[in-house]
Amino acid sequence: MRRFRWTRAKYRKAAHLARFFARFIYTLPDEKPALLERYFELWERHPQGMDPLTEPLRWRLAKYSDDIPF
Repeated sequence: MRRFRWTRAKYRKAAHLARFFARFIYTLPDEKPALLERYFELWERHPQGMDPLTEPLRWRLAKYSDDIPF
C-alpha cells in the first residue's frame, strides 16, 4: 500500500466532505469516508484551529519538525 500524502486537492476535498458530513450527519451511513477520518486526525494534531496549508512551505518547514503530512 502506498503512503498517504496530503495534497491541496485532497485537503480541499476533505474540507468539503467535512462540511457535507456535518450538514447531513443523520442521513449518511454510520461510517465516515477514509479521507474524512484522515482530515479529522490532521486537525487533532494541529488543534489551534489554524490552517497549515495557508502558510508558505518554507515557514512550515522552519517551524515544524519532519512530521508535517503535506
